[in-house]
Amino acid sequence: MFFSTLTAWIAVVLMALAALLFLAKRFGNQTMKRFLGRHHIRIGELGIAFCIIHGILAGNPVGTSLSDASFAGVLFSLDWGTASLAAALLLGLSYAFRKKLGKPWLVIHRWLTVCFIVLLVIHIINMGIHFDDNLREMTSGNNDATA
Repeated sequence: MFFSTLTAWIAVVLMALAALLFLAKRFGNQTMKRFLGRHHIRIGELGIAFCIIHGILAGNPVGTSLSDASFAGVLFSLDWGTASLAAALLLGLSYAFRKKLGKPWLVIHRWLTVCFIVLLVIHIINMGIHFDDNLREMTSGNNDATA
């Protein structure tokens, strides 16, 4: 389904951007550090939102339109995607409860980031990398197929 694939890739890009803050700090890229530092929380929140939307739309056959879609047909099916979402939610919670967690909250947050990335990579490998035909047409710039 086009929207499931689109939301999946938006979520991957957003979560990768959120994780880049760690690398920007490590390698001293001040421009990236400033930008990601200002927008890190919002990027993470949007990433989680797109993960949830993808999970709700996932499981529909490729040609399914929004009007024919079965929403949440495989939501919480205990697969690698659900595990990735759980790790992402724990990341958000680790930030929300950072004052209660005290000094080690950042270490916990970084370990959860590593867990999330590993689970996401496993999910992508397990499901395969898919590009919906509509998404491929949008990215290739080839308008002959739509004419």
